[in-house]
Amino acid sequence: MTDEAIEVGRLLRRVGGNPRVFEQLVRLTIEAAPGMMAEVRVAAARRDRTALGRALHSLRGAVGLVAGERLGNLIAELQTIARDASFDAVDELCGALENALPRCLATLEGFVSERG
Repeated sequence: MTDEAIEVGRLLRRVGGNPRVFEQLVRLTIEAAPGMMAEVRVAAARRDRTALGRALHSLRGAVGLVAGERLGNLIAELQTIARDASFDAVDELCGALENALPRCLATLEGFVSERG
């Protein structure tokens, strides 16, 4: 399976090529990311830069191991804009993140299902 959002080979190398460890990390990400994205949404809606920064940092850490560069860069850009720019830009990027994250998670779920 190939998907630009998922870099299986990179993660496998990080875990010493152990597919069981990889699968555990994928499962943890699938479970945790939706709640983390909800925290991002709440913080953005409240216009709370501190909470938004924390929520984005947590999300980036969780998906950074299993997501591709594009998703990681989107989160990093959102972190910078949340810190330095208007919330109009934050709202736009949160929308992009809300579109990209479920695709990434669906691909991860497909990977785990294939390994079954």
